[in-house]
Amino acid sequence: MIHIGVFGLLAAMCYISLIHVERSNILSMSPYLWSAALCIAYGISDEVHQHFVPNRSAEVQDWLADVIGILLMMLLIKFYLSKKYILFGKEPANGA
Repeated sequence: MIHIGVFGLLAAMCYISLIHVERSNILSMSPYLWSAALCIAYGISDEVHQHFVPNRSAEVQDWLADVIGILLMMLLIKFYLSKKYILFGKEPANGA
């Protein structure tokens, strides 16, 4: 359960970082997609790393929990931003 929250927070921080990147950069084109992809790749590398650490194990279930947390956070951000722009009548910013 902790994986879901930690990787959800990682995804949110990654998204916040990417929306502040220059518009000409490829990462700023789709911050939702890039945030999810980078965090999922980090989750894979974390499980591979755990395989080589004594008394730790690499499990697909842990990685799936990571992915669930990432996707839930991306959906939460998307939902929040869509409601915010409707409520205040603002135009979505880059990536929102």
